[in-house]
Amino acid sequence: MLNIFESINVRNIFFRGETFSGEHIRASVNDLAAYLISKANPNSPFMYLFAHNHLKTVIAYFAIIRAGFIVVLVNPHIKRLELHEMLIDAPPTALIRINKYQLKFEYEKEITFCEDVRYVKNNHDLDDVCTLVYTAADDGYAKAAMLTKKNILTNAHALVKDGETNERNVFCALLPFYHMFGLQTGVFVPMMTKGSLLIEDISDLRRLATIADEIKSYKVSNIYSLPILYYLFGVVPEITEQLNYVNSFVSGGYKLPLPIFQRFLEKIGKEIQEGYGLTEASPVCSWHRPGEKIKTESVGKAIRCCDIKILNMQDTECSVGEIGEICIKGHNVMKGYYNQKELTLQTMQNGWLHTGDLGAMDEEGYVYVSGLKKRMLNVGGRNVYPAEVERFIKQYQHVEHVEVYRGTSKLQGDVVKAQIKLRDHTENAENAFKQWCLEHISHYKIPKTIEFY
Repeated sequence: MLNIFESINVRNIFFRGETFSGEHIRASVNDLAAYLISKANPNSPFMYLFAHNHLKTVIAYFAIIRAGFIVVLVNPHIKRLELHEMLIDAPPTALIRINKYQLKFEYEKEITFCEDVRYVKNNHDLDDVCTLVYTAADDGYAKAAMLTKKNILTNAHALVKDGETNERNVFCALLPFYHMFGLQTGVFVPMMTKGSLLIEDISDLRRLATIADEIKSYKVSNIYSLPILYYLFGVVPEITEQLNYVNSFVSGGYKLPLPIFQRFLEKIGKEIQEGYGLTEASPVCSWHRPGEKIKTESVGKAIRCCDIKILNMQDTECSVGEIGEICIKGHNVMKGYYNQKELTLQTMQNGWLHTGDLGAMDEEGYVYVSGLKKRMLNVGGRNVYPAEVERFIKQYQHVEHVEVYRGTSKLQGDVVKAQIKLRDHTENAENAFKQWCLEHISHYKIPKTIEFY
């Protein structure tokens, strides 16, 4: 079977002031792949990659696949409750935790091999699956979307063709690589074009002025990011000059607020092309392509690798402007959820991925997202299910009752709020609970506002 790395290429990767050629990347991938093959227990097909925005993440991702294993993308800041459940669901043969402060890969320090792998093969055919990405669900338990090589490359090819990009382009995804949006636009799209890419660590937004300088220095032409980054760019003093070479600004993750679009257009003089997608679709489904009319309330039209329909409760296509569930069909749609046959059948019906998002379509094919069919929050482009947060919080022994609900933010979409009843109503008990959350739950899932009662 064709290795995913052999079907793509890259001219240069720019990282931390240094330039790495495509030849260097391929040699590094081959070296790490050989090491993984020599050391890994073949009983499990999974290797966990704690994916910082780093050159070593790119090398490790392709090396895992080249070695014949499946990458499980992991947020490097994940906390123990979530990670524990993943490890039980998909026991790994290795965990790769890169040291993001060093350029050189130290295999023995950054890779942990699991000797006693208790993996029981299920009924899923994993032969063509290359990546697992965990995403939460309505019932409060994370599910792993199984993405194949064809899923990911089909989506990348469509973005390259629809974006009219080529080997002269320099790409920069100001997005986390542990999300498919960041990995797809920050790695696969530039490699598919044989272009170049600039890797930026966005975990510390105080570096934004430095990032803007590097975007100018490397003459970045295509930026992919979240609405909040476009907002923050507006406060960088020399930003108009620094973004001078950029001809395409794409936004996704959550709805782009109109004030951010207008403010960016006034200051930079260029429109932001908004899109829409989800992990299960590898992930991009629609966007405003270059040269198309921008409709600020819309997330654009379906990209060439998939079809979009708006279906009602009877699975009948809605009329123009009628609100229903956004459904996706195409080779970019996942194979299913790992170890979740029933949920897969519920989510993928008659070849259509039912997204759980509500929306409508106009007469020109532009898609409009209007809400959620599921009980879910979108916090800065990351899905948060109240049921999952409630389930985690209930594991704290002093909680008697918890209810998690939606708050709103002008910059980040939704925020997590909660009403919580503790057995002890003292300030010390409340502080102890907050500290427990910091140690056990990923930061973006922790309620930002808590009403104790």
